[in-house]
Amino acid sequence: MGAVLLPQRAQAQAEWSRWYFGHQAALRFTPDSAIVLQDSRMVSEAASATICDSTGRLLLYSNGRRVWNGRHQLLVNGERLGGDSTSSQGCALVPNPRRRGYYFLFTLDGWFTQQRRGLRVAEINVNAANGQGSVLSLNQPVVPDTLLQRLGNRDFMEMQALVRHANGHDYWLVTHLLDTNVFLSVLVTGNGFSRSSIVVSSVGLVHHLAGNANSRADMPGALAVSANGRRLALTSQILGAEVFDFNPGNGRVTNPIRLGYGIYSEGIAFSPDGSLLYQSRRGPGSGFGHPCSLNAICEVRQFDLRLSTPAAVAASGILVYIGCGRQVVGMQRAIDGRIYLASMPGGDSSQPNYNLDVIAQPNVRGSGCQYRTAAVALVPSRYIRHFPVVPNEPPQPRLQALGFSAVSCAGQPVVFTLMGNTLGASGDTLDWNFGDGATLRTTLPQASHLYAQTGTYAVTVRLRNRSFGPDEQLRGSVSVVPRPALNLGPDVTVCPGTAVLLSVGTLGLGTTVRWNDGSTAATRPAVAPGLFWAEVTTAGCSVRDTIVLNALPAPVLRLTASQPLCATGQVELSAGPQPAGSRYRWQDGSTEARFVARTAGSYALTVVSPGGCEARASLELGYDPSCPLVLPNIITPNGDALNQTFVLRGLQAPDWSIRIYNRWGREIYTKTQYDNAWAAQGQPDGQYYYLLTNAATGQQYKGWVEVAR
Repeated sequence: MGAVLLPQRAQAQAEWSRWYFGHQAALRFTPDSAIVLQDSRMVSEAASATICDSTGRLLLYSNGRRVWNGRHQLLVNGERLGGDSTSSQGCALVPNPRRRGYYFLFTLDGWFTQQRRGLRVAEINVNAANGQGSVLSLNQPVVPDTLLQRLGNRDFMEMQALVRHANGHDYWLVTHLLDTNVFLSVLVTGNGFSRSSIVVSSVGLVHHLAGNANSRADMPGALAVSANGRRLALTSQILGAEVFDFNPGNGRVTNPIRLGYGIYSEGIAFSPDGSLLYQSRRGPGSGFGHPCSLNAICEVRQFDLRLSTPAAVAASGILVYIGCGRQVVGMQRAIDGRIYLASMPGGDSSQPNYNLDVIAQPNVRGSGCQYRTAAVALVPSRYIRHFPVVPNEPPQPRLQALGFSAVSCAGQPVVFTLMGNTLGASGDTLDWNFGDGATLRTTLPQASHLYAQTGTYAVTVRLRNRSFGPDEQLRGSVSVVPRPALNLGPDVTVCPGTAVLLSVGTLGLGTTVRWNDGSTAATRPAVAPGLFWAEVTTAGCSVRDTIVLNALPAPVLRLTASQPLCATGQVELSAGPQPAGSRYRWQDGSTEARFVARTAGSYALTVVSPGGCEARASLELGYDPSCPLVLPNIITPNGDALNQTFVLRGLQAPDWSIRIYNRWGREIYTKTQYDNAWAAQGQPDGQYYYLLTNAATGQQYKGWVEVAR
């Protein structure tokens, strides 16, 4: 394709490129690394939230009780926010999608604290107070009491997840009620959030506070969201993990898959591509085939979410890490594509931990995920248990590219092909505008259009599917130019071996040629029969023509004699049956189909077929050895063209050497390979004697010959 248009990509998560967490721990992420920072003023056992601007400059961080600005100063009214730093996911910073500089800070109390504030929110203006930032309102309830009463509980689990809305602008804040199976999805828009339109999803297990009379007591855990925002995972310390579908268009949670694998299970994270899920737990070690002390074995397990049934997913868990004396707690995917894991030595929160584990290749099944312990070294006193709540990755355009020929020929359809991994989903509608007044609606990511006139046309394609987010659009430009002229002429039929010069004719300025053999000249010779093509391109518009070179059959000759040649006889030479209309030419110029030979020697015939193809054959004719030998006893070299030389009839003269003697016995002539040419040159008439010898066989003939002029 001549052109590929790419949409503008969503920016990387610069707003969440820094994490401030734990006891003065902090990281700054690049697309491929994590850099340890040492400027945090925050101390937190678990809860933390961080937000930056679109360039990655730090704006706010909080532990749910206090909030600091990017210069590490407390905001005006930035204390006593009402949250609890012991809450696993106790706070989340959410930008106001349409009010620059304004943020919501959502807080949750701890599960084991006396206060029962539930989900609260504070509104922050980072530009207020001369840039110091100010908390404008705090401790505001998010969920109305009337809704909580209807749902049967006002207490919340220590869990929050932040999911980008399908429209690409707003956010869902998802949490879970205690002693229920209820998820609450709060839509955060540029107008804040509507307390009357909170989405309720009753799905999955009921989670009770430990010590509750209910036999299925539980303890805090965490929520995780997949990169595309279409799945949630929940883990709790007793009941283990569940995976759900999430609809970022309406906030509903559905289709639970129970994974289990509980006993102090507190960390959970999706792989970047969403195909795998990681879950941590601490369990008993002694007595179970492990050398760890009681409750000191640490495991991280990987589940394959691509499998077709819930049972298969639940059974797919494989260990990617096992160790003693520590507990992996927090677990979170970062913008560098890795998963980072926080742990407590011996599972004891009173002991500091100076390192983070890393899963370096989290999209890879099994040990190939590269689980690395203590991969990131923090500075001393950086105790950590959980990481900040961050949203899923920004949605990538479903229209990844539009491919088409940027320059096309008049009368030739232009094919437009959209590329994107999720195109063709149910509900996809593509509206095409080809720029010449023609439009088309398709459900498949391809369209073809024929432009009737030359010119330049603006092309637009719009993807509509509310279930997958806002409309997307791509634009392009197509130039339709006149087709170049090309005519290789009619097919050609020639004789075998005859070269034909193929030509595209006179080329205009800027015109290029390509033949089927890759040559680029205006002409090319063709000898062998077959199909030949040439392609001429002008201003990006190409046209191709073909020509077939056919070969006529050449005459098939086999020159033979009708019978053996003897010295006293004659033979008829022929080339075998030939098509009617064939023409003949023998070595002496005669044109009959047959030739009468009376002497040994070289004979040649040329035959021209009715189609004009020529073939030639030759024959060396010799005397047959079985014929009687005839040697002359007189020659008359008098110039009358009769009996002029001593000719060996019945013998192949070159096979024989000759010696000739006069009547007194003196040798007057000798020749090793006789040529039938002796005419007694310079000798008087009279009687002469000869000796013929065949060197190959040893045969000899001798006799006399009379010379009479």
